[in-house]
Amino acid sequence: MSEQIVGKAGTATARPFRARQLLPAMLAAACLFGLVGRMLSGWDLPLSFDETFSGTIASQPDLAGLLHWCLHELSGPAFYMPLWGWAHLAGDSNAALRLPSFLLSLAAPLLILWRGSSDRDLRIFWAVLALLWLPGLSMAPYARPYAQLFFLGTAQAIAFLRMVETPSTGRALPWTVLSGLMVLTHYYAAPVCAVQGLAYLVFRRKAALATWPALLALVPAVAWMAVHLPMVLDFARLSEGSFVPLGARDLSIAPMMLFGSAVHGLLILAIIGATLAMRRDDLRVARLRAPEPLLAASGVLAFLCLLALAFFRPSFAPRYLTPAIPGMLFAVALWARYMLRRDWRPVALVFALLFLIAGVVIVERAASRFEDERTSGNLEQASAWIMERSPSKLTFFWDSVIGGYVDAAGTRDLAGFLFRRAGHPVAVEAVRVGLEGDAEATVLAAASGGDGAILWRTSDAMLAPRFAGRRPDKVLRDPRFECRGFGEGVTACRPR
Repeated sequence: MSEQIVGKAGTATARPFRARQLLPAMLAAACLFGLVGRMLSGWDLPLSFDETFSGTIASQPDLAGLLHWCLHELSGPAFYMPLWGWAHLAGDSNAALRLPSFLLSLAAPLLILWRGSSDRDLRIFWAVLALLWLPGLSMAPYARPYAQLFFLGTAQAIAFLRMVETPSTGRALPWTVLSGLMVLTHYYAAPVCAVQGLAYLVFRRKAALATWPALLALVPAVAWMAVHLPMVLDFARLSEGSFVPLGARDLSIAPMMLFGSAVHGLLILAIIGATLAMRRDDLRVARLRAPEPLLAASGVLAFLCLLALAFFRPSFAPRYLTPAIPGMLFAVALWARYMLRRDWRPVALVFALLFLIAGVVIVERAASRFEDERTSGNLEQASAWIMERSPSKLTFFWDSVIGGYVDAAGTRDLAGFLFRRAGHPVAVEAVRVGLEGDAEATVLAAASGGDGAILWRTSDAMLAPRFAGRRPDKVLRDPRFECRGFGEGVTACRPR
């Protein structure tokens, strides 16, 4: 699947001139689709529950508060620390918190076009795939680390190509720096870095050993993990049995994350698989140790490793596959370049399907209000409704294993963030109730007296069935409060 792949006769088929001429037009169309899709992906939506964490951490008044949160959050600090600095310049509004992710989501395909490969066709195919990657459209205006992960994964893939092509300490250093930043952004990036590192060691053994000083760039990441990872592992131990691992029915996650649609994704994978199977003689003589095939193979293997991990480790979200996506998309781009020089029709069909899927999504988002997890289960709408009565106290109950693990000060900080931002600070009491305890009685007792309000967030019953039965039924019937539900699992009550 590299430049050196040849046919049975020993020479590659000539490129179809007209098909190749259309690549810049395809790139222009993808730029339009990618930009419009990102602009229509929920800029006006309230902060999701997870984004509220980002806002809380970014609004910390000093470095001590920032460090405390980073040490008690499950993700690493490489996303939160820059966001904290940005928020102190641009503010902590929804748009300000989301803008860095939006810019990084556009920077990734631009980086590919600039430095992605010495081959123009491969750069264009890879950039088009990055622009049309549907989960990336939703991640763009989203104040979480996933757009950053995609950008760092893209830069790391490019650095891997350079490192394998001409090994040296100078070329290995960018790869190790980017790998460290990826892991410090999200620990699910570690398998991606490990697969690439092992591929470099196996296929460039002498050069890899000679470039060992580049590993010193990983010292900050290792030092942080030595302090932070025990907390993450302790949480994993305590949460054992609280979440449901993936099953066979969840295999559709793979084509969904790759192409935004399970059905169309399976069709695209079938086309790619069939064309490669029909040209297996080419693959037998391919230089699979070359940088491009090695990156493609590493991307596929890393993606499969992360997917397999999801079936053994509960509390997995499809977006955790993000750090492996740039390598997977590169593999698709490499296939497209390979096929373009032999038979352009499968390539045209695959990219037509990608444009079709993206076009349908964009039209739907333009015609009606875009909805995702931010429209259900967020605290912003509930908090705004409570603030209409200007309460002086808020009783917050987060019924989940994470809610029981986060320290009380952090939970109070999280629940009060939206009130502070709106200029209506409240005294927050974070209630914790064991699984055997009477949650409703405890919450009502904590909220009694004065003009207190209640904010109750219940875990997703599908993800955490142990908490499925705890609903605020008695709270809803209490005559002292006016209560409303706000999407999945969020109940707000304010004094009458």
